[in-house]
Amino acid sequence: MRKNRVIEQNRFYHLVSQLTHRAFFLDDEEKDRAVALMRRVEEFSGVVVLAYAFMSNHFHIFIYVPSAEEIGEGEILRRIRVLYRDASLSQVVATWNRLKTEEQELFKRARPTKKYVSRFEAYKSSFLRRMWSSAEFMRTFKQHFTMSFNGRREHSGTMFEGRYHERNHPAERPTMWRTSAYIDINAWEAGIAERPEDYRWCSFAAAAQGDRKARAGYAFMYGGGEWRVIGECHEQSMQEAMGEVLKAREAQKRVSLGRRNHVRRERRFRDIHAPSHFLRLSLYQRHGKR
Repeated sequence: MRKNRVIEQNRFYHLVSQLTHRAFFLDDEEKDRAVALMRRVEEFSGVVVLAYAFMSNHFHIFIYVPSAEEIGEGEILRRIRVLYRDASLSQVVATWNRLKTEEQELFKRARPTKKYVSRFEAYKSSFLRRMWSSAEFMRTFKQHFTMSFNGRREHSGTMFEGRYHERNHPAERPTMWRTSAYIDINAWEAGIAERPEDYRWCSFAAAAQGDRKARAGYAFMYGGGEWRVIGECHEQSMQEAMGEVLKAREAQKRVSLGRRNHVRRERRFRDIHAPSHFLRLSLYQRHGKR
């Protein structure tokens, strides 16, 4: 039975999702689309994207979820227009206007009773419920990306494998630095980029190229200041993360080498003692025949 996620605000969330069958669906064009969609979902949902990395078969997004705000109809509609596109946007706006007009006409004819349920308010609330939530951020991103990919690539079914992974962090700066650094070195760790800034589908590369929103994420984590200083601080965080990755690899190599040496010793032991074993068996058989 699946456990319900504990959704909290004023916390940080490291979100990870694998593509179905671990397939390498995300080519360069799809990764560009994924980054653009992530920014649209970010603005719609009111979260702050701090760092990200889109690989060919999985992605990492590190977000901060602030407290919910009270926003009016105009702001809700603005966010809807940021998220939706083309026919989907036309349909959502048409439904919004129809329900609002329907309610206004109803109020002209009669005063609502306590039992009255506003269809327009229910529709408006359906969008508000998707804001300021890590779970709704991921649900919205994955649904919109899947529908877009399937429509363009003649693909059917879900794009993503099971539930996404989530790590919930308190508002501590060292934790933010460490988490974002590990996200940014994904391409280096996978051996497809010599430096994190060489992989354009990670937040550090975008920030290094002058992307305003990417730089704002790092400024949030490092307490503001000039990008030159923030960038140097984050480079140090990434160097520390790389060092830990290399150290873990060396430890794994030693474990693997130890296992291989143990297997070799067992084989030599068997080879050395096998003749005497067969000699004892032969003697036993000869004695047994007497």
